[in-house]
Amino acid sequence: MGNSFPQYDFKVIRNLYSRILFSVSYMNLIVNASKVEFTGNNKAEDKLYHRHSGYFGSVKSEKFGDLIANKPEKLFKLAVRGMLPKTKLGREMIKKLKVYAGSEHPHTAQIAKKEGK
Repeated sequence: MGNSFPQYDFKVIRNLYSRILFSVSYMNLIVNASKVEFTGNNKAEDKLYHRHSGYFGSVKSEKFGDLIANKPEKLFKLAVRGMLPKTKLGREMIKKLKVYAGSEHPHTAQIAKKEGK
């Protein structure tokens, strides 16, 4: 259904595409985020993550090693956010990402059943 056809309507195509995209990937789940291991020489001390509140001189920096030790969920969210498009669609997709430091999480549909029962 190309845009040269008389029945072409961009809004219908866009809505259809977004429904297909959102229905395929409803939620992404990351568990055991605190047990991850990274390689690299001095990456924990050299790599910095910055954030800015918008006020003058309010740039805050956190080291990679501190993020792994204290907030591994935030580290994964920042990494995935950097790979997504910087649009409304990207913001909707990052809302569906759930990251947990341990193995317990409230999403019972994603818990694997034990074999033998």
